[in-house]
Amino acid sequence: MYITQKQFQRDVFLLADIIKSMGVEYDWIICVTWWGLHLTYYLSKLLGIKNIQNINVSSYEWKKNKRIKNYTEWIMINCRFNKYLVVDDLVDTWKTIRYIRKKFWTNTDVATLYHKNKCPKPAYYVKEISPKERITFYYEHNIDE
Repeated sequence: MYITQKQFQRDVFLLADIIKSMGVEYDWIICVTWWGLHLTYYLSKLLGIKNIQNINVSSYEWKKNKRIKNYTEWIMINCRFNKYLVVDDLVDTWKTIRYIRKKFWTNTDVATLYHKNKCPKPAYYVKEISPKERITFYYEHNIDE
């Protein structure tokens, strides 16, 4: 499935409306980089959340190393008093989210555009897709070319 910029933007606005309709106020957005950056930008504007932190965690090394490789770690003071919205464009294995919750924040909700139906449902999402379906976003072009 190829997600055009127009489709991405429509889905982002829909996701923001879904989050707003629940009436939960978040103190921070935790962005799972790299691909979560695009979604985080839009959601921070649409939801009025100015506190943003990114974390770079990859579960793609899981099959090779049998563990999640963590590139960036930081701890926030008084994190138990804040409500976090973890944002990523796609939740396909849940390993990254599980790692973030275990390592840093338990008081989180997850927002994603798409999630694969083999893993637990995030709090907010736009579309559920098959585990075998491959998604390519318009921004996944090699910028070094």
